[in-house]
Amino acid sequence: MQARDNPFNPLFSPFPRATARLFEAVWKRELEKQDNKKIPAGAQRNHSGGFDRGVGMRVGYFLNGLGQTRWLDVFLEAETHRVSAFSPVSGLTHVAGWGLKPAAKKARRFAAAKGLPYLSLEDGFLRSLGLGVTGSPLHSLIVDHSGIYYDATRPSDLETRIVEQSLNADQQSRARAGMALLQRYRLSKYNHAPDFIPAGLELPASPVLVVDQTAGDASIHYGLASPEVFAAMLDAAIAENPGAEILVKVHPDVVAVKKSGALVGAGPAQRLPPGD
Repeated sequence: MQARDNPFNPLFSPFPRATARLFEAVWKRELEKQDNKKIPAGAQRNHSGGFDRGVGMRVGYFLNGLGQTRWLDVFLEAETHRVSAFSPVSGLTHVAGWGLKPAAKKARRFAAAKGLPYLSLEDGFLRSLGLGVTGSPLHSLIVDHSGIYYDATRPSDLETRIVEQSLNADQQSRARAGMALLQRYRLSKYNHAPDFIPAGLELPASPVLVVDQTAGDASIHYGLASPEVFAAMLDAAIAENPGAEILVKVHPDVVAVKKSGALVGAGPAQRLPPGD
């Protein structure tokens, strides 16, 4: 190990010498513990330079966000370990974070600096029975090795599989059956809202639905949209459908008064009841 590889070496540290020595001692103890953890035998590298999912994976994560995710080891089928900016990488095969959200910047920078594959994680499409912002635990998790589904600037695992993989007759039948079950039981991402239309909101024969998103959501920026696009969408719906009832589907996190919406206050549209 070169002297400069030690971020707390008193010769190069910006900290006072006594403080640097204390940090150096803690760092070395952590390094020794990590060096004793070996990647299990049988781990195989995949095309992206990482290790196959569930085969010898040891995933590092930062406390912000992912540290509060229940059953993370089970979802990833791997050992998970909290890391920091100064953590050694011995034994780690991947670094995980919440997709392209600001909370995952540290994880993405750490993965790039250490030469480790980054795993983009997101709520599953059938997430839970209740809102994540109110503490409802995950029932499903998206794990993407190449991108994330809402990023229009590059492919994701989901996009690649749709393009490259063809379904045989049995798989197509299973897919149709799955879609039928989703429709039959009216399943969605959060599954928490009552399925009814409140008194006083009578739907016309051909209402126009405009779907809102939470303000600042990563899917807006990486979907190549903007707050102005949402306002333009509402204006276009009104202009192109004179006399029609324009319904704005408010994001459930906004209904729960946990976040603000991109369209809140944007126009005189009638809003749908709390839904998901």
